[in-house]
Amino acid sequence: MGESVTPPPLYRARGQAHETLGEFEQAQHDYTDALDAARTMNDRVAEWQSAIDLGFLWAGRDYVQAETSFRQALVLAKSLNDPTLHARSLNRIGNWHLNVEVDNRKGQSHERNRHFEVWTTDSPSDHQWLPRNRVGNSRRMRRLVSQGYHRPSCFL
Repeated sequence: MGESVTPPPLYRARGQAHETLGEFEQAQHDYTDALDAARTMNDRVAEWQSAIDLGFLWAGRDYVQAETSFRQALVLAKSLNDPTLHARSLNRIGNWHLNVEVDNRKGQSHERNRHFEVWTTDSPSDHQWLPRNRVGNSRRMRRLVSQGYHRPSCFL
């Protein structure tokens, strides 16, 4: 008699529980087991779901790993010829790109903000800064300054 395979949704449910509890390694193990079980059972939709789950899990730790999983899901969705899964996969890839771009820009934001700041008072000793709108809406800036808006000291 052949050995039975645990259905992917059971591994997935346990992986989600581990992920919710912040237990990354256990969640990764269960999501990977779900992926392996889906492949063994030739369940391509469950395989797609497992790849998406792994992508979400990795997105909090390693964008390269997340991209690999999301691209794997995209390939699966295309092979399944399922427009909904294809659209969801493209959405994940698009969000991944957005997150990578934002993450890459974080290091540049402090330097950029230094070029778009104005004093909120005439006295430099007050050290109150206001980020300038990138479009340079000076009327709005003057109105905010006149209302006493200032850049919180935690951002100095």
